[in-house]
Amino acid sequence: MAEKSVLELFTSSTCPHCPRARRMVKELLGERDDFVAYENDTTSPEGKIKAQQFRVRFVPSLFIQGPGSKEILAFTGTPSKEKLLEMLDLSQGKPSTKKKRLFGEWFKKR
Repeated sequence: MAEKSVLELFTSSTCPHCPRARRMVKELLGERDDFVAYENDTTSPEGKIKAQQFRVRFVPSLFIQGPGSKEILAFTGTPSKEKLLEMLDLSQGKPSTKKKRLFGEWFKKR
């Protein structure tokens, strides 16, 4: 079995955006088996300690580390499903399918 990515989701019971992030992660857990997810409630003593370790300043925040990436991928807020899938793929070492544009291309007239 291949090594799984680890997703750390930081939430708070008072955050109005955290339930959506929680639902999205839960939905993807049902669709993919290449990652595990942990929820850290920043209002709990354990969650506060872990949030300090990750330097969490806002919730929801998520961090993904996987076998295919040396870096920890981070996102503050609730990412789109597309963005979260892309982050999981990158953590597994799969190339991004999103087309990148050069800086100058942003200013070309159509």
